[in-house]
Amino acid sequence: MEQAVHLPMKLFNKLSLIIKSFEKNLPENKIYVLPTWSGIKILILFVVLVVLGLIYTNNYIIFLAFFVFFFLLLSIFLTYENFKPLLGVNILLNSCFAKETSRGKIIFQTNQDQVLFGLSCSSSNKLIHLTSNEYKKSFSGQDQFIDIMAVQRGYYEKLRLKIESTFPFNWFRCFSFFEVNLNCYVYPFPKISTTHTYTSTQKTDSDPEVDIKDYLAGEPLSRVLWKKSHQTPLQTKFLNENQARSLSINLDLVKSEDELSELSYILKNIQDENLFVSLQIKNSFTSGRGKAFAKTCLMAVSTYEL
Repeated sequence: MEQAVHLPMKLFNKLSLIIKSFEKNLPENKIYVLPTWSGIKILILFVVLVVLGLIYTNNYIIFLAFFVFFFLLLSIFLTYENFKPLLGVNILLNSCFAKETSRGKIIFQTNQDQVLFGLSCSSSNKLIHLTSNEYKKSFSGQDQFIDIMAVQRGYYEKLRLKIESTFPFNWFRCFSFFEVNLNCYVYPFPKISTTHTYTSTQKTDSDPEVDIKDYLAGEPLSRVLWKKSHQTPLQTKFLNENQARSLSINLDLVKSEDELSELSYILKNIQDENLFVSLQIKNSFTSGRGKAFAKTCLMAVSTYEL
């Protein structure tokens, strides 16, 4: 008995899978309308009422059938009119690490700043997972947030998004496809390791440089720059030991994804240090210092071909 009850739902799920397989080839920036599971139930009710009305020649049943049909048409009209003003979608996403959830911004572009209700987005890209957040109220230029997790490292240039809405009755689904420019680097998942054959840390021959920072209570007064004592707050001098250390990375010695993950962990943790870093890729050398260059190294690691 339970199998008979769940049989229509199983057929609907199989039909949904078939439709999703066809969706990959559907053109973008066009509006498509399909009934939901609730809409199919209402359609079946309409057909049953029409058949019963004709069999028993009952005008009340036929009137009720056309009353249901009217609401079906009204649902299609309202769902379509709610979705029609959508012109495009943009996603703003910073570079992130693989297998870690990163929050970006999704911006809906509408015609004449019209308000859209009940939007949701998804993607068939198996390498990028999106949260199934429903944007209950959206208008042009409004910043809304979306959580994205990339499964694999690399450079993601574009993403095909499916935007849909079932507002207001959840009887019909309006949806459309948009190609979004991501232009996002996904770094390898950071993995801790204690031994590295592809990196080396050493002291440079130069002496540590003297830097200046704000005075903290408890520090020796001999380090205070009294010539600048008129400034607020007081400033002290200190030796920046990171200036006298360097890190050498040879990507040509990396042989596996695990080693790239270990290298990603190292670069992630030295971003706030002022280490001098040299990077070797395919017998070409580059070097730099600070957070900006550490990100440059992470970009190189994310797109490195083993």
